[in-house]
Amino acid sequence: MNNTMRLFAVLMLSATFGAQAGLKDKMKSWMGGDDETEETAGLSDAQMSDGLREALANGVKVAIETLGREDGFWGDELVRIPIPESVAPLAKAAKRVGAKKYVESFQQTMNRAAEQAVPAAADVFSAAI
Repeated sequence: MNNTMRLFAVLMLSATFGAQAGLKDKMKSWMGGDDETEETAGLSDAQMSDGLREALANGVKVAIETLGREDGFWGDELVRIPIPESVAPLAKAAKRVGAKKYVESFQQTMNRAAEQAVPAAADVFSAAI
């Protein structure tokens, strides 16, 4: 699973936690214990849920701005989508016979498609949040 897929999985899991009852207890355990901390004291479940939703919405916005533009995937080695393992042997053979530009073009096309898909995926995440 590449880093982008991990990011989207974390966002979805976080949205699920925000929708569940007992959010305050989860927040307390994340912050290191069952005792009410300064960060959670006086906050209702609704307030913490709203804060979590706002943080997730901001994260989606940043992901769109970062990944949903030209070179969002292709220009960043951390999130660039590699040649699928199922065609890697074919890509390696193509490079050996002088077709490297076609392999790179294929990979770039996959990454450009992902860049264009990010805004549509963001709508799904925004609705889930």
